[in-house]
Amino acid sequence: AEARIYRQAVSLGFRLRWPPSSSYAFRNRMSYHNTGETSMKLPGLDDMAAVILKLVGETCNLDCDYCYEKRKPYVNTLILDTASIRQLFDQLSPRQLAVELHGGETLLYPKVSFQALGQILRDLGPRLVRTTIQTNGSFLDPTVIRFLANTLPLLQIGLSCDGPPNLSRYRVDQKGNAASADPISALDLLADIKVEVGVICVVTQGHIGHVSDLLSFFAEKPAVRVVKLVPCFDFNVTQSPLTRRRPGLLQIFEQNTETDLPWAISPRQYSTFLEEVWNIWRAEGYFERFLIDPFVSALRSIAGKQSSNCHFTQAKCAHVITLYPDGTVGSCDELPRSIASYGAMTELHFPATAIEKWDSDTMPVLSILRAKCESCAYRHSCGGGCIATRMRYAEFDRDDEYCEHRKALVDLMNQKEVT
Repeated sequence: AEARIYRQAVSLGFRLRWPPSSSYAFRNRMSYHNTGETSMKLPGLDDMAAVILKLVGETCNLDCDYCYEKRKPYVNTLILDTASIRQLFDQLSPRQLAVELHGGETLLYPKVSFQALGQILRDLGPRLVRTTIQTNGSFLDPTVIRFLANTLPLLQIGLSCDGPPNLSRYRVDQKGNAASADPISALDLLADIKVEVGVICVVTQGHIGHVSDLLSFFAEKPAVRVVKLVPCFDFNVTQSPLTRRRPGLLQIFEQNTETDLPWAISPRQYSTFLEEVWNIWRAEGYFERFLIDPFVSALRSIAGKQSSNCHFTQAKCAHVITLYPDGTVGSCDELPRSIASYGAMTELHFPATAIEKWDSDTMPVLSILRAKCESCAYRHSCGGGCIATRMRYAEFDRDDEYCEHRKALVDLMNQKEVT
């Protein structure tokens, strides 16, 4: 089993020797190649940019309890104008772009707009690194899949799925009814037509104690090649009253401003969860069927390899550019708009304006977090984690909890012979 995992690691780009002379020696060899730094790196004028296009804002057929998009202060429902997309891409020239199509539910974007967007993406030529679309699967059918494949170049499909129905209690529709059937049907359909996808699974209280059920579910879905386990660290979050939510949700947010929301998990719970996932994923041979993040990202970081996961790199929020339907532009969409917004697209010139604003307005706010990283023994392997999440915890002096879960993840990877 360890040899099979080793072959999988080599396929990911790790330079390893087999067998290791000892766990300790093997661990040190992996760390030796890591030359990463910890300071948040400002993007250069030629660095690749991750561009998030909020095609339909927060508009969605679902109303999942944990949805962070529906917490934002959208004034009204808008559709992202493709002219704004082209203008942004032109201003970012000659940088290469990794484009993520995001919502709300992306497949509510009009067909004619998708066609125009597809042409804009094709016009990028070699500047386009990849196109990723994130969907909840409600509107996927063979016709839609063929349309997306023929319209959007270098397409990768990401599906939001929290596992079987008994683990997806916080994934609901506008009336609060369970909405787990659609992504399951979508995974079966994708398998039938031999399309592989990555899955984003939001780890909530519903998953705690049910790791085996979750992994066996994904192992039975041939379309799943990667599962990204995203922790629901819903602490110190607010709900905008401007966004329509189900009755009762606003009250839940108001009652839990300084505590974890009912569906949230703590960093310590996530650490325990990941250890259980690792042990079962390895013991059952599920690694033969699908990869798991954050394991892949952590292993790459420990090995000194480049990662596309910003939680493990210097290239953090300033390397992300988000375009909203109202024509405003910001950095990472998980940061508070108060520090992440660059202003209206028509008033900016990228990337100089964005870099200047980030350096002058945002970096000082994050200086304490940066200093903490610089003095941390795990700085090279950890990469600093998610800045937005750390800020929320730090506001109530709980950021040590977040850092401890990052250290636990690195330790988990380091103490296993496979690494």
